[in-house]
Amino acid sequence: MVLVGVLAVFIAIPASAGLQVTAFPEWIVANGSSSSMITVTLTNGTGDPVKGAYIEVDVNSTLGSISPELIITGEDGIATTIFKSKTVAGTAEIFISINSSTPEGFPIVKIDHDTPYSMQMLEYTNSATVGSIQNISVVLQDIHGNIVDARKDPEFVTFTILTRDGSRLQNSSDLNFTNISTTIGNTLDGLVVTDISLDTEPGDTLIRVKPSGIADRTIKIERIADGEPYFIYAVRRDPSVPYVPANGQDYFVITYQLFDQYMNVLNNKKIELKADSPGEPWYPNITTTYDGIAAEQYGPFPIDGFPGTGKEFKTNLIATAQDNRSVQSVLPVEFYNPSPVDLLLSVNPRNVPSLDVNNTSKAIITAMVVDSHGKGVGGQTVNFSSSSPTYSVVSPKVSALPYLTNFTKVTDDYGFAYITFIPGRFNDTEYRSVTGECNVNALWNSITRQVTPIWKNYGYLKVTTWVNNSSITENQTIEVGVEVFADGPSFNSLPIDMIFCPDRGASMLWDTYDTGKVGSDDKMRYLYNYSDVILRELNECPEADECDRAGVVSFGPGNRSVNWPAKWPGDDISAGDDSSYIGSYYPPNGTKYVGYEDFATVDTGLEYDFKPLVNDTITSLRPFGDPWKGDKQNVPLRYGLYKAINEMIGLGTTEKTRPEAIRAIVLLTDPEWNDWGDPTAGWDGTSVKTAYAETKKAPWKLPEGGLSAWVPFSTFGKNVNGDAIEENNVAINDNRQNMANYAKEHDIIIYSIAYPKKNVNIEESREVKLRHLAESTGGMYFEARNGTSLEAIFETIGRDLRQRASINTTAEFNFTNVKLYANGTIEDWGGNETFDYIYIPNTSTLTQKWNNTGYLTELNYRDDTENWTVHQKLTFDLGTMFIGDRWMANFTLISKKVGTVELFENSYIYTDDEQVVVPKPIIQTGATRRGDEPTADLEIKNFIVTNSLNLEYLVQYTGNETLHTRLFYRKGGRVTGDWKQFAARNYECTDGACLETFDDAVISKWLLGSGDYEFKIEAWAKDAPMDYKTNSTSLKRKFYILLR
Repeated sequence: MVLVGVLAVFIAIPASAGLQVTAFPEWIVANGSSSSMITVTLTNGTGDPVKGAYIEVDVNSTLGSISPELIITGEDGIATTIFKSKTVAGTAEIFISINSSTPEGFPIVKIDHDTPYSMQMLEYTNSATVGSIQNISVVLQDIHGNIVDARKDPEFVTFTILTRDGSRLQNSSDLNFTNISTTIGNTLDGLVVTDISLDTEPGDTLIRVKPSGIADRTIKIERIADGEPYFIYAVRRDPSVPYVPANGQDYFVITYQLFDQYMNVLNNKKIELKADSPGEPWYPNITTTYDGIAAEQYGPFPIDGFPGTGKEFKTNLIATAQDNRSVQSVLPVEFYNPSPVDLLLSVNPRNVPSLDVNNTSKAIITAMVVDSHGKGVGGQTVNFSSSSPTYSVVSPKVSALPYLTNFTKVTDDYGFAYITFIPGRFNDTEYRSVTGECNVNALWNSITRQVTPIWKNYGYLKVTTWVNNSSITENQTIEVGVEVFADGPSFNSLPIDMIFCPDRGASMLWDTYDTGKVGSDDKMRYLYNYSDVILRELNECPEADECDRAGVVSFGPGNRSVNWPAKWPGDDISAGDDSSYIGSYYPPNGTKYVGYEDFATVDTGLEYDFKPLVNDTITSLRPFGDPWKGDKQNVPLRYGLYKAINEMIGLGTTEKTRPEAIRAIVLLTDPEWNDWGDPTAGWDGTSVKTAYAETKKAPWKLPEGGLSAWVPFSTFGKNVNGDAIEENNVAINDNRQNMANYAKEHDIIIYSIAYPKKNVNIEESREVKLRHLAESTGGMYFEARNGTSLEAIFETIGRDLRQRASINTTAEFNFTNVKLYANGTIEDWGGNETFDYIYIPNTSTLTQKWNNTGYLTELNYRDDTENWTVHQKLTFDLGTMFIGDRWMANFTLISKKVGTVELFENSYIYTDDEQVVVPKPIIQTGATRRGDEPTADLEIKNFIVTNSLNLEYLVQYTGNETLHTRLFYRKGGRVTGDWKQFAARNYECTDGACLETFDDAVISKWLLGSGDYEFKIEAWAKDAPMDYKTNSTSLKRKFYILLR
């Protein structure tokens, strides 16, 4: 120690001397400039001040400094010095040494932190279970890095929930969670902590953290549903019923859904499955998907050595949540004996005219063979017979007895067998009113059922019932119709006018399958083979109003082209068989080939004597190509349909029109139309799309405008009281530019058949338009995926046309007892238990009445919901029915029960002098098979972060859906950040392509900066769980070298 300018005397201090050290102010700030005066007071044993004592003052240099360090007491025994802070907070201990004695410490100067500057720590969980309580911790620091504590004064942080969810902050005064915002002070350690109770629904909660005086920070906590399972439901069973036939092929797919206590779905949770005895063993573990779904297949269980058979048993399928074994689902299932057990029989209509009244009169006998659950069984032989007829009068003059068209019939795939009953004929000299009847018996496996058709030669009410589909599935709608016709000698069934409108373009040379053999043939050959099928239901007779007519309008290339595209005839991949195939199946119609002048041609108008004219016309069509079209085919569908409608309404070659007839166009087309464009003209439900109308290019230059382009027509037939009046210069925006609207205006039904090339799917946009053509006109849409399916399609259309031409009636439809065959018994159910009535404005319920000229005299709509649900009867007042009058009721039902039902039990048509039994249609309601598949497994097996920040991962996924991955990063350390996505990948996984998916992604070090970082990968698929993994690394500071 050096003393400058000080003269002092060393004084001995007695042992009993007193020393007092004080600081003022007691609190200073760690800012490098704040100071406190240190006062030392020295007294002797008697309490008198000690003068001239040397006092050395020292302190820990990290906290501050003393100046001066050597002081001398004055007359009052007091000496002072100054303590100046540095930038470290704490408590400064002042060391005092008197006359070089041992220093004594006095912790008297408290150094507080400087003004809060930033957050030193912000800790919270980025994701947490819904409904859980989490804490958020904050530590503040000043600009020098000192923790902002509450040793002197508290500092406060305000926490505010920004999102509108059910999360709440703790109310510290009430010790509950009610606050949207709360302000919390720091502790002596500087810690600020608040608790938050998270909402019970998944989502994100945003919280603003606002310390006083510094910038706020918004953090995000993702609320996830990953808690303990609380509920498990078997949400779907495929099929929809608890039983399937034990045929070694059928099976169940059970879909479960797992929920927490708040009814949130749970992802990536295990479900253990087992089957009770005597069921076949079943012990899989399945994992829930992102939607909480997990599905597994049970069955089939074939019996070795016995094809088509399987094990029969009933069992309970038990599903248990692995994380909470008290959560279970028990589902009964059955594999039942599918052998046929019973026979059902019906006749429709029951009353028909005798042949002398109508030589086309007929009734359809329907037999159905069912198993114990009412499911139709195919391949069963049913034998039919009829008894001798009985008559209402003695010795009637009979010229022909009734007969059946078949005595043996094998049931189809749905279990149905149809035969036709032809009634008897009375002599023209029989002047009496005569009723004949006989019993028609059906025999199968020693079971006999009986119906009694009736035929008459005088005026009476004929009742016919129909359903639009006799084989439906559960929850499928069905349209039901009843017609009453005042029949008699002057009555003939409604005539049918049908135009066959087939595609004759080169695409008909493309191959399609034959389901009966290996290999394929041209599409056109199957049209040749089956075109006569549709004519079988039509009645050919001499020219008369009650007879049916048929014609052909085809479409394809024009300009007299006789081009055969290379390779297309015969085998489509080889030109070697072209000549021989053309010579064998497409010989010229004469000495040489003659092409078609126009792209749509009337090959034969509507003719009464259409057999074999129409069939011969179709087999003479030749599928030429168009050399100007290149490798593309001509499909002028729009033009062909336009020309067919004009032919039907009298604007073509057919002069006589019949508005009273059932008018139908059967459209067979390649779905890839082009020339003349969109047949619906872009119809959107209210108008056509004029923006797509093509008026500058030739119609055969399409589809340059794409799928939606269309060529407008300027001439249409306007319906004036049933007659078509030619109307010219029609606007482009006329609704009839949509061919469906044009047909509908003239009561023309369109049956549209899409007939694509093999292995080619039909575009959804094209299917929608072909469906619209059919369904908006009251017709049906079909897809002919193979050539032989044309036969069944044509049969369906022919039968539908005949049903439409039949005339039916009703007065009271009683649904209090509906016969339901299911579970091996015939049970009586209420109609409202087996079906729901569907009210559809202007459709269900709809009643109409026509007079004998075909003029509509009544049109009524009503809602029968109450009649169905409460009274279970639909009652109608038909008024007076004169000969030739026709009345019809239509309504829509939706099936509720699986099995086979007979409607109209105890339903009658009443007149003043008779009651007529309403025929009972047979409807088979099958279980819905949705095509569910078991869910897949997904796991992230590896996730590595290299020093170069290359993130490598391996995902194992067993499904066939799209596999998705996302990569995230966040700042680690004491102030954590929210996850930020920086990469995403999608992988197509058809045919097991993603069993092991290895990939990587790189993130730039320069983007992140130095510090601790965490990384996360998420992976999921539609049919698999979402999985995730995390990893972390540290990045060192970056250094730069400036080069000049």
